[in-house]
Amino acid sequence: MITQPAVGFYRRQSLWLLASACLLLLLFELTRLDYWISNAFYDAASRTFPLQNAWFLETVVHKWVKYALLTLAVGLGVQAWRTRGSERRFYLFLVAGMLLAPTVVSLLKAISDRPCPWDTLEYGGSLPHLPLWQSLPAGLKPGHCFPGGHASGGFGLLVFWFWGRQHSSRRAALLWSGALLLGLLMGWSQVARGAHFLSHNLWSAWVCWAVIVALHALCYGRKAVSLQPSEATLPE
Repeated sequence: MITQPAVGFYRRQSLWLLASACLLLLLFELTRLDYWISNAFYDAASRTFPLQNAWFLETVVHKWVKYALLTLAVGLGVQAWRTRGSERRFYLFLVAGMLLAPTVVSLLKAISDRPCPWDTLEYGGSLPHLPLWQSLPAGLKPGHCFPGGHASGGFGLLVFWFWGRQHSSRRAALLWSGALLLGLLMGWSQVARGAHFLSHNLWSAWVCWAVIVALHALCYGRKAVSLQPSEATLPE
């Protein structure tokens, strides 16, 4: 079996993360793209987001999907308990990725000053919209709305890309795309409700993938990367 040093994979991932972070900063910190998108869901006459309390978005997408993801994590935990050796270790890696990535997003939210759209001055709230590097003026309550927490549950499924790589590149791509799409759909529901800007959710995806790659490096970084996907335990 032909192998290559794992360090090459992590170097490429680091470069992609750096490039995508720069792109996000350019798109959302130097333009009003967030507002152009959120304006489509805002009713200026009533100064509200009409879909804020929509049952389908608030209950089905925001709550039921979250419960389904937690159920999946529990199921993987049970599967890990039933297996042994390297298989158990890999199941634990999947569970850890699903849970750790959203947890890191939640911790970042807890220290963030950025408000939700419905809390900003532009949409009838009381807080200014600030650049990432600027703090709120003294006396104002932090928004705690960045990155997007709900979407991170879907983005946590990006960890299954590593599972897919054990079978085929095509399966890995499908799993990665599916996880990304689910996270974006979960995030889009929050944009429609006025709970998040689009950038909040894209940064959530960035954080989740960074955490998952870092976790993989911690668990498997010393091994070689297989160039035969059907036999691989690490991605190319």
